[in-house]
Amino acid sequence: MSGAVLDRPVGGSGLKRKSPLVIMVFAPKGGVGKTAVSTNLAVAGARAGHNVIGIDFDGQRAFKLWEVERQKHPAAETLAPVTVRDAHVEDWRDELHLTRRSEIVVIDTPPGVERRNQRPLQELGTEADLILMPVEVYGGSIRFVVDFMGWWSMKPGRALFVLNKTIAGRSMLREAREFLVTRGEVWEESIPQRDDIARAYEAGLSVLDDESMSGSDSYAALWRFCAAKLGVPA
Repeated sequence: MSGAVLDRPVGGSGLKRKSPLVIMVFAPKGGVGKTAVSTNLAVAGARAGHNVIGIDFDGQRAFKLWEVERQKHPAAETLAPVTVRDAHVEDWRDELHLTRRSEIVVIDTPPGVERRNQRPLQELGTEADLILMPVEVYGGSIRFVVDFMGWWSMKPGRALFVLNKTIAGRSMLREAREFLVTRGEVWEESIPQRDDIARAYEAGLSVLDDESMSGSDSYAALWRFCAAKLGVPA
């Protein structure tokens, strides 16, 4: 499939357009692992043979800096190729147009919801095929994120919470899941807190580049879930 441009239906019209499938990783606050989710999904898609481009709308440019480190890695020539563009979220339409010949676009959004960002983020969400909302398991993160699921009411089955940085056996994990399912879809698994995930990220890698790294099985499962949602080979 690499290099192909996908045909997709436009709304309920039955007409088709040529455009990539868009995975948007959104969180209304920073520090919940949004960029780690973006990098690992981008690598997973590339390893599956898809032409993947990332777009970094985060002003800190963490996704783009990860790509720079990836290009400098000693094993860069053997790694699954991922290109990341950095831009302002207000320019999302132009950026999607520039990436129109890719198969999958993974978008890392700004870490906070400022007034000037709200409208473009909501508009971008209407275009996205899948919206992932990473959530850390503590009260402040959960209470803050749930209200934003209402933004994606036009995306039934396409917007969901992903519990991230979890620690197995904690009662708060079960309680968080029980609460979140009352507000929207929740991925049935979770991404654990693992040092390897952070180490890989700092080196411009994904834990999926080395499946012996802890956390790789969880990200592989998340990719398979996303691929099934998008209807593409995993």
